[in-house]
Amino acid sequence: MAAIQAGDWMLNSFRNVAMLLTFLMIAGSNLFFDFINSYVACGLALVAAFLARLAIEWVFIERAYREMMRLHGADWQTTAGKRVQSAAAAAKASDSRK
Repeated sequence: MAAIQAGDWMLNSFRNVAMLLTFLMIAGSNLFFDFINSYVACGLALVAAFLARLAIEWVFIERAYREMMRLHGADWQTTAGKRVQSAAAAAKASDSRK
């Protein structure tokens, strides 16, 4: 349970840092170079920050998926959020082939 909470804390920290840096980079460059209206720049910076948050989240999900594939091989597959073949079903199928 503690490992899950530590992972959640780490994911939230990375997402928040990515959002903050993206927002500061876009809004700060607009303030420095005065490209467009400040309200539009802040809106674009917020959209980019949320996209950065989603990208970080997908990176963590894909990393976990690759790790599960490495640990469990082809037996670990997902379709619509459900495990297709469990270890017990795989063992039963291999016993029936003998």
